[in-house]
Amino acid sequence: MRLAQGAEEAVGRALLPEAFRGRSRPYLVLAFSAEQLLGAAAVGPRPGGGRGLRLNVWVLRPYRRHGVGTALVQLVAAEAARCGVMALYCWQPPQEEGARAFLLSQCFQPVRQVTTFETDIAPYHRLTTRLRERVLAREGLKGTRLVPLSQASAEAVARFYCQGMGGSPARAASRILGEGDEPFCADSPVLMEGEEVAGALLFAGERDWARLDGIVVAPRLRGRGANALLLAAAAEHVFAEGQRRVRFSCHDGIRDTLKMAARSSAQVVETRCLYALELATGHGSCCVSA
Repeated sequence: MRLAQGAEEAVGRALLPEAFRGRSRPYLVLAFSAEQLLGAAAVGPRPGGGRGLRLNVWVLRPYRRHGVGTALVQLVAAEAARCGVMALYCWQPPQEEGARAFLLSQCFQPVRQVTTFETDIAPYHRLTTRLRERVLAREGLKGTRLVPLSQASAEAVARFYCQGMGGSPARAASRILGEGDEPFCADSPVLMEGEEVAGALLFAGERDWARLDGIVVAPRLRGRGANALLLAAAAEHVFAEGQRRVRFSCHDGIRDTLKMAARSSAQVVETRCLYALELATGHGSCCVSA
């Protein structure tokens, strides 16, 4: 096994495309036997920032169940621990039935399950518009107003958003400003109460579909329809832009999101589980960058 050098990085990129989606260059290790490529592992910053690093690992099918994956994980985990990294996080690939058993055998523990749905924007737009009309009829959110993300403080929105969703406020602010990976749409709705951020739904668009990244509402406004206002504003923008599909995710079976999926005839795109490996950190020189 060796650290990828020069043209070998292209091999790792082909095996682990997700590891190269960000701007940061991952720490990439390739496994060979007599110059025959067996697999690869990469560690790098998590997309949302926050504690620990993301792990991606892949072993070519003919060489699975021969200890290659174990050796790759142990090598990069040891290097990460020497750098003081507290944990590695790895998503179970949806179509890989043996991935769960492998991750558990490496002492990874399940953190959460995420189900991603997709639906046509038209029924989603109609549904969220009806929900908004009910909220406005109740007048339960007087003193609040919606503004586009571009008119709100990037720092304030990032700080508020990460309090609810986790991750790095600095990285979220970069996405808000359009400077980071997968920038958020400048028209993402932000709910203001006076001059204070009280809610936000950040989303990103790709060609003919939009992805709702997450929604956060201040505790004092929960249960009063703030979610409905934010969802309706986002759906209205996506619909007006001509994007035909919308994706959204549900963490660990959140009932309101599941009800929204059912009422908008959304279909499950994938279900993934996030696993974490806690590391015993050490000291010394290292190559992994957090």
